[in-house]
Amino acid sequence: MLHHAIGAFDDLGFGSPVLVEASELVRTMRMPLFFALAGLVATSWVAPGASWRRLVGTKLVVLGWAYVLWMVLRAAWFGVVLPSPRQSPGPAELVERLWLPEAGWFLFTLGVFFLAARATARAPSWLVIGTTIALSVAAYAAWLRTDNPAWDGALRYACFFVIGVRARHHLVGLGERTTPRRATAVVGLWAAAWIVLDLAGVRSVPGVHTGLRLGGVAAGVCLAVVCARSELLRRLGRATLPVYLAHQLIVLPGAALVVGAVGLDLTGHPLAGLAVLVLPFGLFALALTASWALGEWAARSRFAWLFAPPPALLAATSGRRVPSGVR
Repeated sequence: MLHHAIGAFDDLGFGSPVLVEASELVRTMRMPLFFALAGLVATSWVAPGASWRRLVGTKLVVLGWAYVLWMVLRAAWFGVVLPSPRQSPGPAELVERLWLPEAGWFLFTLGVFFLAARATARAPSWLVIGTTIALSVAAYAAWLRTDNPAWDGALRYACFFVIGVRARHHLVGLGERTTPRRATAVVGLWAAAWIVLDLAGVRSVPGVHTGLRLGGVAAGVCLAVVCARSELLRRLGRATLPVYLAHQLIVLPGAALVVGAVGLDLTGHPLAGLAVLVLPFGLFALALTASWALGEWAARSRFAWLFAPPPALLAATSGRRVPSGVR
C-alpha cells in the first residue's frame, strides 16, 4: 500500500527519489513473502490426495468471487472518481481482463498457483522447486515475458509459493528460531545485499533478482515473527483482504487530489522536500485505516459479500454447509 502511495505521487511528478529507492528495496520482499506465506498455509488444499472439489468449490470460489467482484467495482469507481481510459475499461475490455488482469492480478495468480500445486502434488519437490526457480530467473531476465502483471507474476513468483508448500518446515523452523537480534541480522544482510549489488550494477544479471527475493522471504519471515508480538498488527494481519482490495480506490484519487490542491503551491517552497517525504505516509495511513474499517464494517453488516461469497454459494459449490464470513 505504501508502495502504491509512493508510486502515485511519483507518477504525478511529486515523488521522492529516496522513497522510490526504498520502495524498490521492499519490492524484493513484498510479493515473494505474500506468495511464500500463501504456500505455507496451502498445504492441506494442495497435498497429494487432497479433494479437488474442496479446492475448487471452496478456495478458488473465494478467490474468484473477490477477484471478479472487485474488478467490476474498481472499474465503476474509477469511471466516476478518476475517469481515464486506463482506469475505466469498457465492457469488452473488462471481460478480456478476466484472464489478462491488471488490478487484482495477485488473486488471479494465486488461484493459478493453487491449481498448479495440486496438479503437481506427486512430483518430486526438487523438480518442482528447481523448475519454478528457473522460470523465475528467466522471467526476471525477460527471456520469458507476457507483458501482463498476472502471467508475468506467475512466472516470477511461482517458486516462492512452491517453497511455501514444499519447504514449509524450513520456513516454520526459521520462524521458530527467530529472535529480535537474529531478525535484525537477517534483515540487515538482505538490505546490504541489495545495496551492494545495486552499487555494483549487477542487479540485472540473471538470477540476482530471484536471489534477492529469496533473501527477502527470509527477512520477511523474521520480521513477521517480531511483528506478531503486536496485537494490533495481528488484527491487521487477519484482515488483509479488504486492505489489499480497497486501498487503491483511495490511494490513486487521494494522490491526485493532494497534488492538485497543494502541489503547485509547494513548487520551490522550502518545505517541498519535506512534503514529498511525508505525504505518501499520510495517504498510506488514511488508505489503511479506511480500507480496514470497510472490511470490519462489511463483516458485521449485510455487506459481508464484498469480501466473501455468500454462504449459500459456497455450500452449493463445495457440497457442505459453510459458516457465514468464511474467507
